Amino acid sequence: MTQDENWEEFDFIRFTWCDTNGVPRGKVVPRNSYRSFQKSGVGMNSLYAIFGIDSKPPIIPHIIARGSPNNNLIPVIETWHSCPWSGNGKSKVAQVLCQMHELGKDSKPNSFDSRGICVKLLNHLKTEFGLELYSALEYEFVLTKDKNPLGIAGHSCSAFNLKKTEDICFEITKRLQEAGVSIESIHSEAFDGQIEMTMQPKYGIGSADDACLHKDCVKSTAFEYGYEATYICCPSEGVFNGGHFNFSLWKDGQNALTDGSDQVALSELAKYWISGIMEHAAGITALICPNNNSYRRFCGVASAQAEICYSRESRSAMLRIKETSDVQTYLEFRSPGASANPYLVLSAVLAAGMDGLRQQRLR
Repeated sequence: MTQDENWEEFDFIRFTWCDTNGVPRGKVVPRNSYRSFQKSGVGMNSLYAIFGIDSKPPIIPHIIARGSPNNNLIPVIETWHSCPWSGNGKSKVAQVLCQMHELGKDSKPNSFDSRGICVKLLNHLKTEFGLELYSALEYEFVLTKDKNPLGIAGHSCSAFNLKKTEDICFEITKRLQEAGVSIESIHSEAFDGQIEMTMQPKYGIGSADDACLHKDCVKSTAFEYGYEATYICCPSEGVFNGGHFNFSLWKDGQNALTDGSDQVALSELAKYWISGIMEHAAGITALICPNNNSYRRFCGVASAQAEICYSRESRSAMLRIKETSDVQTYLEFRSPGASANPYLVLSAVLAAGMDGLRQQRLR
């Protein structure tokens, strides 16, 4: 039995892949063609893997010299889900997330495939350290209609402010639930038309997959309602959209971030992990800031911290240690903006954290 066993119930299937900048790309196949692509995947120009944020390709001689050959989008069947934000109520649509592989007998993963990179690092985390990642992203985005924000600035968590957008927010929540993504909470944020949605945590790569679907659903649903949704980090002067990454590490059913002596005692493992992130903070920043606009969030206010630091329960820190109990102690990485590729956010934190574990050097 496979996740896509009910494929015949759908009129169309979307093969979706997240590019380097976090933009969902792919192809749609009708039901009668699905079996042809189920295992081999659908072909797509490999140049799309390195498109800029403006969807223009950079000049990379060795790729151009090869004639920009096709790669295959190989479906990851366990990500198969209903896609209620597609089809306009007239067609039943499913979607499956993909990883990009080169053509040929070996079918090697494309080195620019961000999901594939993330999977590889998660495997290292498990095999080398016996650890599992448990994580979720929280996204801020701005809703506008005819370029006017839907809400009033400064009214964070205002019930009345949320009322102005609750119809679309509730519809987004229901659609994501149907696709297997659980929203944990919704509230209005500090800026004009700004909404924050947090997602329930998952093990492994699930949080990045959920984040990819969240953006796709929000933008598509907003379009249906005659709105525009933007995740750009600074859509207008003084407005900042964050994409904070919340995570903990687990081993043998226990939270590895705490030593269990009390709710504020971090384990040696946690200290080494944090040191790795501090050590590689500059490199991480380059990965999670896909464009010049991303850096406008680093202005010294609580929305994002420009300095390399960590602190307990401080929103001014780049890395915030959040504690409610031994089991629920977790870390919040506050640097990513909402426009960052979620797979690269996970990958950057994983690579830096694991290097901290290997070096065992406190900072």
